[in-house]
Amino acid sequence: MVVDATGDLLTALSKAEKAEVVERLAQEIGDSWPGIEKTPGVVGGAACPTGWSGTVPSPGQGWAMDLSFDRFIPTAGTRRALALARAMATRSLGAPRLLVLCGPAGVGKTHLLRALLRHRTWDDPDARVAHATADEIVQHLIEAAQHGAGGSRSLGWDGADVVAVDDLHTLAGCPMAQKEVARLLRLALAEGARVVCAVGDPVARLGPLLASLRTAPGFASATLGPAADREVRHILACIAHREDARVGRRVLAFLAASAGGDVRRAAGALTSYSFRVSS
Repeated sequence: MVVDATGDLLTALSKAEKAEVVERLAQEIGDSWPGIEKTPGVVGGAACPTGWSGTVPSPGQGWAMDLSFDRFIPTAGTRRALALARAMATRSLGAPRLLVLCGPAGVGKTHLLRALLRHRTWDDPDARVAHATADEIVQHLIEAAQHGAGGSRSLGWDGADVVAVDDLHTLAGCPMAQKEVARLLRLALAEGARVVCAVGDPVARLGPLLASLRTAPGFASATLGPAADREVRHILACIAHREDARVGRRVLAFLAASAGGDVRRAAGALTSYSFRVSS
């Protein structure tokens, strides 16, 4: 009864007043909804609702999950990145050998990294792929230096068909670390690997790293932009249909408007909502 009465009141409001109501509701729900977290080590982390008690995929399992190219729903801001990642995965003529994906959180960078790895291992079971986060590389280099070791071989990249590195933005403001990671990535390229990297904000503080990578052979970059509300709504509708979740249009519109272009956040909110409704 309360919901029906509220619906009658909303129909009498102007668009500006409705927008204010949505904003206030988003703030209230944002305080109670835990959001999304990422688990390190699985190509930058498995995005899932904070506090989720389910099993987190191990690195070997991560590529076999649902984060495939077929399940990546492109938007105006991600189509070019998808095309470049597909080209690298299939080794198409003119495909990049070094691909850098840039953009804010939740736009699909990690999805494309996983999709590329998954495609390579499924297309060629003998293909050797390697993955790490920037923090993991730096930590490994510190430990290797203490034991007098170093280079891409100490990272396990020797003979790799594809090397994927996520979260390079964590090196912002650390020029020495950026130069060393760039050296290792170029070394992997020289040894025959294809390299794909994901960089979140702030890109402006990664000058030494990006300056070195841009001069590497076969370099390409793509910036993934936040999705518009209508695009997020479309993506959520596709997810709901795929998962056979009964979610109304108003709920989808509200979740999309509350996400601020962050598809991962919107998908997490949809998962949380569906779970609560069904339980």
